Amino acid sequence: MIKKVLSVLVLFGIIRLVHPEEVKTKVTTGGASAADIISYQGPKARIAVGSFEVKAAKAYGRVGEGIQDMLIDALFKTNRFIVLEKAAVADLQSEYALGEGGWSSEAPTKGTFETADIILTGAITAFEPDYQKTGGGGVVIPLPLNIGGGLKVEKKEAYIAASIRLVDVRTRRVIKTGTVEGYSSKSSLGIIGGGLIGAVALGVGFENYKNTPMEKAVMIMLENAIKEIVDSVPAEYYRYTAEGKQIPASGEKKTLGIVGGLDKFSSGGSVIWSEDFGKYSVGAVPDGWTLNKASVEVAEYEGKKWMRFLNSGTVQKKVKVGSDYSLEITFFVPDTATDVSFKYGDIPECKITGSSLNVKGASAGLLNRENIHTLAVSRKNGQVVFYLDGKRIYTTTQEGSLSENLVISTKGIDINQGQECIITDIKIAEYK
Repeated sequence: MIKKVLSVLVLFGIIRLVHPEEVKTKVTTGGASAADIISYQGPKARIAVGSFEVKAAKAYGRVGEGIQDMLIDALFKTNRFIVLEKAAVADLQSEYALGEGGWSSEAPTKGTFETADIILTGAITAFEPDYQKTGGGGVVIPLPLNIGGGLKVEKKEAYIAASIRLVDVRTRRVIKTGTVEGYSSKSSLGIIGGGLIGAVALGVGFENYKNTPMEKAVMIMLENAIKEIVDSVPAEYYRYTAEGKQIPASGEKKTLGIVGGLDKFSSGGSVIWSEDFGKYSVGAVPDGWTLNKASVEVAEYEGKKWMRFLNSGTVQKKVKVGSDYSLEITFFVPDTATDVSFKYGDIPECKITGSSLNVKGASAGLLNRENIHTLAVSRKNGQVVFYLDGKRIYTTTQEGSLSENLVISTKGIDINQGQECIITDIKIAEYK
């Protein structure tokens, strides 16, 4: 009888009045489009998937491990990430142990592991295989042509939600948090398939949910998670080729690995003068500086003492040095509205303006204002080499006569608006 009823339903098109499956999705923020994700061919970011805590009452067994496995698979399919194994590190280490113990003729070399820049982790916060199940177990479809009564079709619903968190491995700072969800309802008449990330095998702990609404809800949640992750990873993390080689950041000069005698900074061996402001109390005015329109004080930041500019102006320090010398200064100038310049001896003026570092008016590279930087200058045998954070950025010759004044000039200081300039760890030394 049921087969005859279904035949009548199909014949008269009544089947189209019932949606075999309803799916709903939700993410807390907008993500990349499906077309952007599946067609991506650009640089990659290094990511590892950490453990997922199970907080949902109805989730049991190894559901957290299953979500971790499926996210690894889904992230790999986006073509945006170099996905690094985290859970099986102990197994990988055992392969090294075989070589060290002489059991393998081709022992792997230590120090070859790549490291992740980002860890993805989170928690399963909701898990409802029978979410909002209707009373009586289904819905009634009326039958046409006076067949009488109706056909009761079972309706099942499923819902899953997870919190996700992206963490910078180096700093341990949280980059992004969010919530992703998946909802699916299915009648006994069928279930639809397909999806953005294609076929992702159900992970461990989900074996009993194959071909159920929960399987579809999980796949929908994975798609939402991928959209959220792709949209949340900052552009600067996408800095590797498919082979794992780092791509130079925008504005960086490409190098070929050739190392010259002055490519690495070497400080002068005889220190003439140095200052880290450690002997001063916070709020004190440091001794021995000539102030021109500037007001300064000693401040504390990141566990160190600094000379802080309270307003725009110039400070000078008289330090006599011979013909070959080095200069080192650590500085923090977080706002692009603030300019600072350094001049000493017969080296050309070095000026930081906007996002650029300039020497003789020419750009010597870009500068991330959010970070503390160290400028170092080597003046030896008539050649002047500038280094930023240990990296050679500009080479030139001396300019003018040998002055005895270290001059630091600032513009755009407004400490009430975060437009600061602080200086520390200054050192002038002679080469012998």
